[in-house]
Amino acid sequence: MKRKYADRLDWHRVLDRNFVCKYFRDNEFKGYATLITIHQVKEPLTTVINGEEVLIVDDGYYWMQHFPLMSNYCVTTMFNNKKR
Repeated sequence: MKRKYADRLDWHRVLDRNFVCKYFRDNEFKGYATLITIHQVKEPLTTVINGEEVLIVDDGYYWMQHFPLMSNYCVTTMFNNKKR
């Protein structure tokens, strides 16, 4: 079985990062939320979404992931260095 980890320690493109993980349990969400603060990367990463090239990893970016309990999915949100 292939496993992936939210801390992305195997991601060699990212040279300096901080990682936090927090458990939430309320009426709206039950599960874990993680945040990677990306301070420095070896090189930026872009991908094509709907025919448009989008920068998804660079210095100062954030990756937030939500892992709901009892689900087989997670939601990833990427923020640029302006927190957009």
